[in-house]
Amino acid sequence: MLGYTQEELEHYFKVYIKETSKEIGISEEELLKGLKEYYNGFSFDGEHYVYNPFSILKFFEEKNFKITGLKAAHHHSYTNT
Repeated sequence: MLGYTQEELEHYFKVYIKETSKEIGISEEELLKGLKEYYNGFSFDGEHYVYNPFSILKFFEEKNFKITGLKAAHHHSYTNT
């Protein structure tokens, strides 16, 4: 597994998204926006990004946005150029 796509995240973590957004007092849309900002930074073609699986699981365990590893503000592409 290399990472979760947006569709996979929203499908497989639907219950966790709903419960966590209520628990931390933000909307589901705000939670998804935060997840995207912090953990959706890996790409092998520069166009399609995936969520870091370890970071997503850790987020739902701790319910706290954290930058793990490389700074999330910089999307990282791994291309053959």
